[in-house]
Amino acid sequence: MSPMTEMNALVEQALRGDRTALDALVRAVQDDIYGLALRMLWSPADAADATQEILVQIITHLSSFRGESSFRTWCFRIASNALLRAKTRRQPVLEHVDDQPAPTLTSPEDRLLAREVRLQCSLGLLQTLDAEHRLAYVVGEVLGLSGDDAADVTGVAPATYRKRLSRARERMREFLTSHCGVVNEAAKCRCAKHVRKLDGRERVFTKHLPRVTPSVLQHAQRLAATHESTALYRDLPDFAAPETLRAALTSLLTP
Repeated sequence: MSPMTEMNALVEQALRGDRTALDALVRAVQDDIYGLALRMLWSPADAADATQEILVQIITHLSSFRGESSFRTWCFRIASNALLRAKTRRQPVLEHVDDQPAPTLTSPEDRLLAREVRLQCSLGLLQTLDAEHRLAYVVGEVLGLSGDDAADVTGVAPATYRKRLSRARERMREFLTSHCGVVNEAAKCRCAKHVRKLDGRERVFTKHLPRVTPSVLQHAQRLAATHESTALYRDLPDFAAPETLRAALTSLLTP
């Protein structure tokens, strides 16, 4: 049985009242939805709240799923509509970067903090795009949806989506080339310069990482080429929805 057929079967079982199937559906998409919400809203707290609301919408509108696209794409469409309307309570701030050389990080703690800086900054940079271009960039370039699926998720014609994606790629490339030392060795900003600012603070991103992918630094040279700033995001870890999310959702839906 293909993954798409398996998901469609779970939908049918859930619609017949099978709570185990419904739980399996939520488990299958909650991390994807949270990852999209986090990239759109930046704040983990806002992303968790939005994810819970989106999952409620998915469950309550489950009967409208027709199987014309994959269940994941259908869920992303619901999520995208909600996230374009969502308001975030926190916004990243672009901090001043001096001309001093970056310090050498030797301790495991400092290297972990540098990883947190990279995560916060990479997600924060997405906020330099307006919501529609950010969504186009994330679903197509970061999450890797096909052009047709990405157009479907964003609710526009394929030609319109391609134009949005092209503009978003160019804006991200320009910003990263001007500011990010990972992408451009001549740029001032280095993750290590910001480590001390995080020392002692809660690590809001690194505590929600279930899988680790190769270091973005391996791709520093090719990031500067055309739209391959995308690699900066594809090489970051995937995000897991907070463990408390599904419990809260279950309590909301339990009669």
